[in-house]
Amino acid sequence: MLKVNCVQNQIVQIVKQAIQYQFYGICIPPHYVPHAKKMLKNKLPKLISVAGFPLGYQNYKVKCKAINVLAQNGAQEVDVVTNIAAIKNKEWVYIHQEWEAIIKTAKANNLPLKIIIESALMDEEELLRLCQLANQLKPNFIKTSTGFNGEGAELNKVAFLKKHLQASIQIKASGGIKNAVQAKAYINAGANRIGTSSGVEIVSV
Repeated sequence: MLKVNCVQNQIVQIVKQAIQYQFYGICIPPHYVPHAKKMLKNKLPKLISVAGFPLGYQNYKVKCKAINVLAQNGAQEVDVVTNIAAIKNKEWVYIHQEWEAIIKTAKANNLPLKIIIESALMDEEELLRLCQLANQLKPNFIKTSTGFNGEGAELNKVAFLKKHLQASIQIKASGGIKNAVQAKAYINAGANRIGTSSGVEIVSV
């Protein structure tokens, strides 16, 4: 539940649904993290939030500060959008600096980190460079998409990530996954986790 106009009652609802259906986690706006923490009391599902979301073009120092604040407020994982503009400008030194900084900050806060790369906006050369960087710096996850930009998850891009990422780096497919058939296809393509706003529909078939 990451829509810009979501309200607290919707957050309460997805917390209850996540508990009922035993989902791994809920991913919510930073504004609602303290409230959700009170509801969950550090029990499952995991409390996940976002930084640099959804466009990613903030300076990485701002993202690091956001990660620190999320940790202080009770988040248990963080999904961070990388700088898509820098990738498109082939500013690979900057991307390396960004990833190094956000990975270090997340580890210092004991927060598993997913780096969102908007894979639908990437060509094969860019995806390969990102995989190589991930293999070097070792974030916990590469996440395909925010669901706000481009086409969202794509099976061929997930398969590409699976082929080129080290086995220790997990893949989260997100964006446009709305039913069980799609979810299973992404798992078969190599996704370790599914991000979706249709979780109840997927598991209720």
